[in-house]
Amino acid sequence: MNKICQNPYAEVTFSFKENQSYTKAVADLLDKRIKIIDLIKPNFFEKQTDLKFARINSFIKKFAVRFIFFIEIYKFYNLFRQLRPDILHVNNGGYPGAFSARAAALGGKAAKVNRILMVVNNLAADYKSISRKFDYPTDLMVFASVDLFITGSKLAGSKLSSIGVKASKIAQIPNCSVDNLPALNEQYAFELNKYKNKIILGVFGQLIKRKGHKEFFYTISQIQSNDFICVIVGSGEEYEFLAKYVRELNIANKVIFIPDNVNYKAIMNYCDIIVQPSLEFEDFPLTVVEALSLGKPIIGNNVGGISEQLDFGRVGFVVEPYCITELKIAIETLLKNEDMRDELSIKAHQHYEEQYTRNTVIEKYFLLYDLPYTT
Repeated sequence: MNKICQNPYAEVTFSFKENQSYTKAVADLLDKRIKIIDLIKPNFFEKQTDLKFARINSFIKKFAVRFIFFIEIYKFYNLFRQLRPDILHVNNGGYPGAFSARAAALGGKAAKVNRILMVVNNLAADYKSISRKFDYPTDLMVFASVDLFITGSKLAGSKLSSIGVKASKIAQIPNCSVDNLPALNEQYAFELNKYKNKIILGVFGQLIKRKGHKEFFYTISQIQSNDFICVIVGSGEEYEFLAKYVRELNIANKVIFIPDNVNYKAIMNYCDIIVQPSLEFEDFPLTVVEALSLGKPIIGNNVGGISEQLDFGRVGFVVEPYCITELKIAIETLLKNEDMRDELSIKAHQHYEEQYTRNTVIEKYFLLYDLPYTT
């Protein structure tokens, strides 16, 4: 969006549902020429509620959000009737993803927006669950309304195709890395410098089950070497369980938790090996792209688009999820072989320069927007 603002003939508006990280990013990073439209607020069911009401809340939500969905469609319809945009770019977390993302697409179609794009940042869900069966009529309308779906990986594109999106309506544009490298917080620098004589393994991501931290820790407990330390960067609902699990496995001396995502890339730069142990629901993890940009040897599970990111094993190790033996062998191989780490480092950075730089990726979007692009 900031790049589009440099075009004197382009005008950009941005609307998002309020949350802490988006609000901060908008204030810190967005060009002031972009008009922010405060349209969709978090609804009652997205707010924190007392535990005793959690089950009732979940039951009611399944029905109430569909009513709210129609209100959001109407809000977007009115907005687009006023703005009359040439292009509507919807950024969705997955598919079906957010109700508001689908509402934007349907509201845009009703308002006769010329071109509607939807970025799908995860693998599409099929219709096996009851709630997804209820989504089917809405999905058909969304599929007809969106002119082009954009996914990070070919696998994510094929998943969209499997639920009914025409292949001609799907394109792949990978996620890109932020090019700058922030300075490392002095506290973390002091802590990490204690381990200069050890090989540092880094795992980056939310502490939630699908990210595979438990399986990673069990794998580490099976490795006898004391020549390495694991840095776990991120926060989430699984922290207490994982901290206890690390103690039970007697590997607390090999694990450092850093609950801070702000400095993650600078911390990543300190690491010798990056591990992406995700188990499911991944498309194109940004942490893998960031690791490639820094020329880090990477071990990634064969989930979503991770194998594509690693060029199917050419620029990093690809192992099967839940396969402790494969992950153990990959980690031990890199721990013991400095020459292999150096070789993968060179290949990783070359692959990043060829595929995932910011200019390479943004230029592809500009082609879709039919806008001239200059670096």
